[in-house]
Amino acid sequence: MVPRPRLYINHLAEYDWLVALEFGRVDDSQPPENWRGVSDDFGFLHEKPGGRVLGFKVLDFSEFDPDDPAVAEIWQRPLFDVPMLGLAGVPAGEVVLAARALLGDGSTVNRHYFNAAIGELDLEEARSLWLGCLQAGDSMAHYGLGYTLYELGDYPQAYRHLRHYTEIAPHGSWIWFWFGQAAEAVGERDEAIAAYTRAVELEAEGGEETDAAERLKPLIGFEGMCELRDRLNRETEGAVGLYSTAEHHSSGPSAKVLTYWQFDRGSALDCPACGWHGSGDQADMNVFDELYDLSCPACDRMLVIVGFPTEEETREAASRGNAEAQRELERIEETRQGPR
Repeated sequence: MVPRPRLYINHLAEYDWLVALEFGRVDDSQPPENWRGVSDDFGFLHEKPGGRVLGFKVLDFSEFDPDDPAVAEIWQRPLFDVPMLGLAGVPAGEVVLAARALLGDGSTVNRHYFNAAIGELDLEEARSLWLGCLQAGDSMAHYGLGYTLYELGDYPQAYRHLRHYTEIAPHGSWIWFWFGQAAEAVGERDEAIAAYTRAVELEAEGGEETDAAERLKPLIGFEGMCELRDRLNRETEGAVGLYSTAEHHSSGPSAKVLTYWQFDRGSALDCPACGWHGSGDQADMNVFDELYDLSCPACDRMLVIVGFPTEEETREAASRGNAEAQRELERIEETRQGPR
């Protein structure tokens, strides 16, 4: 028999959220597919898609109506034990009512430590506050304590806390970046490479941008970066672009390099230098023998470099259903056949 989850109650009054998860778990940076929504304001978190339920989260907690027929599911299984509330073997709906009655509009004690630590500039004091938050049962404090210990130069302890946080919050690019730094600092080069790589992968999936790519450059070199970006470029259908020599030797943003069939001239472009926003059709174009580039019409910053396609690239794009590539392939075949 699978034991019932023992829930830790985390009330974030400043956000009006109630997070009720198994001790040691966090709602931060979870894979989206692990959440199962019951309504816009209520969702169960699973260990994996369709797997064991770890608890739940409620948004707009003060306004949430657990008796709404639309969320009737929360009065059924799974059942939970909640030591803080003196409950055992109860459904989520009962946990919601008991938490509201006991906590009112006040945050749980862990949040007082958490909010104080976030705003503390003195690293030693921040360390003490994060440790207090962790001792109050909030596992999100592993992250704050980890990066604070890193900044204090206590790399072995930072490594331990940040490694643990990647295990319980695996979908955060900054989490992997900080762990990569700590791993690098304690001489775990392979772990650092894997962590930075995961951060870059999550960025490609839409996560927050970090400095992971900059940290990866000296560790895997130009060829390694090219292989990584080539893979991500294929997986995202051109969203991240290919890697270039210019980018490798630059510490700032550089022009995105794309293959011909990955770029849509009507797609949106943003200039990181001056803030111009427009489309590829509105950018300035320079055409060369093997490629063309597009530059910002406001400040002349190069934004995109697009290589003209090989026949193999055209055939591959046509096989994926690209209509323009299919027409181009027909023209190639007609040219080969010559006049009839």
